[in-house]
Amino acid sequence: MQTQLETLEAEALKLTPSERAMLAEHLIASLDEDSNIEEAWAAETTRRIAEIENGAVQLIPAATAIANARNTLKRKLTFIPQWLMNSTKLQNSMQTVPIKHSD
Repeated sequence: MQTQLETLEAEALKLTPSERAMLAEHLIASLDEDSNIEEAWAAETTRRIAEIENGAVQLIPAATAIANARNTLKRKLTFIPQWLMNSTKLQNSMQTVPIKHSD
C-alpha cells in the first residue's frame, strides 16, 4: 500500500519538467517561515523597475560594474585571488546592473 507521499511523488513525476519546476518552487516557498519575504522582494523589484523606467537610475554593463567593484576592492584589500580578478565567466554572467544617478 502506497503512502500519501509516494502517491504524490508518482503523480508529480507525470508532470512536464516546467510543471515540476513550478511545483518544486511552490513547495520550497511554502517552507519559508517568513511569508513576508516574497512580498518584500516583489515590492523591491517593482520599486527598482520604476526607478529604471523613470530615469532615477541608469543601467551600466555588468562588466563595467564588476571592474569598478574590483578597483574598489584593490584599493581596500591586499590580496584578491587572480582567478577572481580575471573571471570572464563572472563578467559575462549579467548584462546590466542599475546604478543611482549621482546628481
